[in-house]
Amino acid sequence: MPYQLTIKKDGKTSAEIFARATCREFDQEIVTIGDESCDCPVPGTTGALVTLRSVGKAVQIMSCNEGVLANGRVPAVGDSLNSGAVLLVNGYAIRFQQLRERAKVSRSSVLLAKSARTIVGVCLVCELLLMLVVPEIMQRGSFWSGQIKRLEIVKSVDNLEDELEKFTPHDPVRQALTLTIASELLSCKRYLRDNAADLAPSQRRAMLNNLEQWQKTIAWLKETDQILPPLPELDFDNSVKNIIRNTVEGQEDGE
Repeated sequence: MPYQLTIKKDGKTSAEIFARATCREFDQEIVTIGDESCDCPVPGTTGALVTLRSVGKAVQIMSCNEGVLANGRVPAVGDSLNSGAVLLVNGYAIRFQQLRERAKVSRSSVLLAKSARTIVGVCLVCELLLMLVVPEIMQRGSFWSGQIKRLEIVKSVDNLEDELEKFTPHDPVRQALTLTIASELLSCKRYLRDNAADLAPSQRRAMLNNLEQWQKTIAWLKETDQILPPLPELDFDNSVKNIIRNTVEGQEDGE
């Protein structure tokens, strides 16, 4: 039966307590504990002090010298060692520990482990794709959104120009307003031609709002026949009569 022996100095100082232990594993029938010629050497010993023997699933003390203690007492030949038993040999504590055979890994556990690794790998790949692809998609979406807004502005300007060309008001005030809007539309087209690629989203929205206001103004000009009320006609005859009357009255007063 396989077992493990852990050898460590049985001291009281902190250095001895925290010192590194030596572990040895055995899977043979007879194991000797003693000097360097033994299976499990203990510093400062001469000859074999303890002999262990595996009998079935038990490990028994086959022989031991005087001064050897097992769990704080003098062992007898034939005593079996349980896991956790401590042999005190020449100032060294030797802890006995049975080793159990490792259970065979089932296919289901292997499949589960592989599935978990696969899922983790897929998640990592997806996160990497999100980190690399999503910003690119968002950037492209922002670019195409800006292009769509620019095309909307150009189309609105062209439509307004077409409406102004078909609109011929006779009222001087409406004519002046129409010319002003036409001038603004021309300036807008020139600005778009030179700065369309550098327009911010807020600037595009502002231009669309202005074009919408101009559209409403043009519609109002078409529906309104005359902006200012008609001027009263001049009564020249009445004015001449008043002048003549005032002149005659002045001459009569002089006589």
